[in-house]
Amino acid sequence: MNVNQQVSGNYHGQQFSGVIAEMRALTVKTDGCFEYMVALAQPLTVYGTERTRLCLCAKFDGTPSSYTNHTDALVAA
Repeated sequence: MNVNQQVSGNYHGQQFSGVIAEMRALTVKTDGCFEYMVALAQPLTVYGTERTRLCLCAKFDGTPSSYTNHTDALVAA
């Protein structure tokens, strides 16, 4: 995954699509987890709050990371 790449995925059980606006490797010991800031194509309501951006953690290839108990994932669109 790279900045400005179109992605879709799963965030807390909800489907989303958007563009990676920012990303960084986590500095704590993980299984290779990255933090991604995704600008959403359509707003998503999470826990009662409408969001236009998501901050989620996944491995560089977008697969779920054990850092977040394997809940979030990204795939290139």
